[in-house]
Parts: sequence; structure tokens; C-alpha cells
Amino acid sequence: MHQMVAPTINLDGSQNIPSHATGGAIDVYLIDEKGEAVDMGMHPKDWLLDHDGLLSLPNSTRISEEAKKYRSIMSSVLQQVGFANLATEYWHWSYGDRYWACYFGKPTAIYGLMENRKR
Repeated sequence: MHQMVAPTINLDGSQNIPSHATGGAIDVYLIDEKGEAVDMGMHPKDWLLDHDGLLSLPNSTRISEEAKKYRSIMSSVLQQVGFANLATEYWHWSYGDRYWACYFGKPTAIYGLMENRKR
């Protein structure tokens, strides 16, 4: 298993607030009634294999009609409840973080960077 975490400090020394580190972002993938992953065109865990980024796009034209249908269902439901989709990753959805605020024209995000607490 590997862990990937976006840095909280940019290369120029400025603060970065990664969306997952705020608690305001989730990665979503649909499953069927048996708990099996449905065809979404590619699984988010395989994003490094999407070298040109075209399979990851929410409206990818390189995926099956079934995958397009499932992405459309997921997108419709999450948008109806106020989530914002990252334009380059169909599975990445935000609510209350800075991307969400920008997407919906809000003056500020609801969430900031979570404190790093030892467990």
C-alpha cells in the first residue's frame, strides 16, 4: 500500500491547502447491489496509468456508453446536493473547500486546512 498526500507548502514557500486535507473533498466510485465496482471507464486507483488524462475527464469520450451512463448518474446526484466536480477527475468531488468556493462563486471556503494531530 502507498500513501499520496498533496504538500501543504508549495515549492515557492506559500501555503497550499489540498482539498482532501480540509475534509471537504471525497473520491467517489459507484458499486452495484453486490458491492462490485461498476464500469466507470477506469478506477480512480489507476489514475497514474491514464498518461494523457483523457480517461479521467468527467466527460471522457474514450469510455464505454455504460461508463458514460454511470458517470452521468453520479454527476447528476452529487451536483443536485451541492458538490463540485474537479474538471480533470470524474471521481473527485468537493464541498466547502476552496475549489468548491471558486466553482460556485462563493467569497470563501467553509473549510480550511485540518490540524495534524497525533492519534
